[in-house]
Amino acid sequence: MGCVRAVTPVPPSMALELAGGKSFLRKALVKQCASAQAIAYFAGDEPLALAMIDTPRARRAELALAFFAGAPAHMRELVRIAQLTLTAIAETGVLVFARVDPGNRQGQRMARLVGLRPGNFRDPALWIFKAR
Repeated sequence: MGCVRAVTPVPPSMALELAGGKSFLRKALVKQCASAQAIAYFAGDEPLALAMIDTPRARRAELALAFFAGAPAHMRELVRIAQLTLTAIAETGVLVFARVDPGNRQGQRMARLVGLRPGNFRDPALWIFKAR
């Protein structure tokens, strides 16, 4: 542990790399990353992950995570960082949620590791953070 560093504001090149050729996604990611609500994680110069937290309403925060190819080697540390961050947010009374594709088994596994649980709503993709 200890080799992952957080960077904010997020370099626009990182958002563009994640979006690939999808222009609508490029615009959305660049806009989100320009705000203080996005954090990039690196191991040395290698990008590992991008975390974005959007607050569409007071007392609610939506989490979005995206991973690069090098992330699996640092997953334990990335999970711990997410757990600590989400717990700190939740302790302020903010409801943290994320959308997890029901068909994405890796995404569901990662969501469970950081403390998200299915929300049991009409929308099966909606998961809620529950601190341990």
